[in-house]
Amino acid sequence: MKKFTLSVLLLTFSISYLFAQSTAIMRGVIKNSPNPSVEIWQEDMKLDYSKKKIATALLDKKGKFEIKVPIERMVDLILKNGQEQTPITLYPSQNTSLSLDFNNFDKTIKYSGDGALINNYNAATVLSNDEFSLSIIKLQEKEFLDSLKLLEVQSFELLEKYTSIANSTE
Repeated sequence: MKKFTLSVLLLTFSISYLFAQSTAIMRGVIKNSPNPSVEIWQEDMKLDYSKKKIATALLDKKGKFEIKVPIERMVDLILKNGQEQTPITLYPSQNTSLSLDFNNFDKTIKYSGDGALINNYNAATVLSNDEFSLSIIKLQEKEFLDSLKLLEVQSFELLEKYTSIANSTE
């Protein structure tokens, strides 16, 4: 009977450990923010692209914040400050820092700590895509197609840059 009870207890602890939710911590500073808080949102890409807020933190007088995000596995999320937003990738037990200037949001995002490489890559990709979108608004078909080819080349160059950085740090 003792072995059975011990087995049940061991199984219970094992299952609770497997399903335990972990936390990623993001610290940072947002200069010149007119907004009092920073939020983390999750988008449901499988169903209806609905978004839900999963974490919020207040900015102090210097724009500093610390936000704890409950997650079970690596996940792509959205960090929002007012109307501005940027994609972030977090994983359990991650400890990431971010700094940016609200007045030049996308161009000043810098990550450090755990997950810095993937998040700096995400930020560079957003900036590249934004610049591309602005440049193609009034193009004719041939110029548009040429621009798409250029975007493809630039995207692969960006990926190669961050892949070589990742490989050099291993």
